[in-house]
Amino acid sequence: MLRFALQGLSGPERKALNTVSAFRMPASYETLAAIRVGDEKPFADESALDRAFADLEDRGLLGWDRRANRYDLHPIVRGVVWNGLGQVSRYRVYATLRAYFEPIPAVRPQEVDSLNELTPTVELYRTLIGLGQYEDAFVVFRDRLSDDAGN
Repeated sequence: MLRFALQGLSGPERKALNTVSAFRMPASYETLAAIRVGDEKPFADESALDRAFADLEDRGLLGWDRRANRYDLHPIVRGVVWNGLGQVSRYRVYATLRAYFEPIPAVRPQEVDSLNELTPTVELYRTLIGLGQYEDAFVVFRDRLSDDAGN
C-alpha cells in the first residue's frame, strides 16, 4: 500500500516529502515554505506547495495538524522515505535544513516556556549530526541546549 502511495509523485512532491522525513518533530508550514518555496526551489509559490501537501495528505503519506499548521509523517512512512534516500540526497536535505536553522537566534534555555521554542535548535543539532559535523553539534548542544547554556 505504501509503495502504491509513493508511485507517481512529482519531483517537487518527492522533495517536500524527503524534507519532512528529515525532521524529528512536526514541521511548521512556515518552515517548510521557507525551505521549499522560491527561486531555484522546488515550488514557485505557496499555492503549488499547498497542492503538493494536499496530494501527499490524500495519499496518506503526510499528516497535517490543522490547528497548529504543522506537518509530520507516520514513523513507518518516515523510515521508508528517509531510508530510501541515497547519501547524496540526505546530505542535500541536511544542508538545506542547516542553511535555514543556523541563522535563527538562540533562545536562552532559562527563558523557554515550551518545547516549540527549542524546535529550531533541536533540528539544527540533529542536522549537524546528520552531516557528520559532530564538533559543531556539540557546540550547539553546549551553548543552546545544556543546563549551563546561556550562563
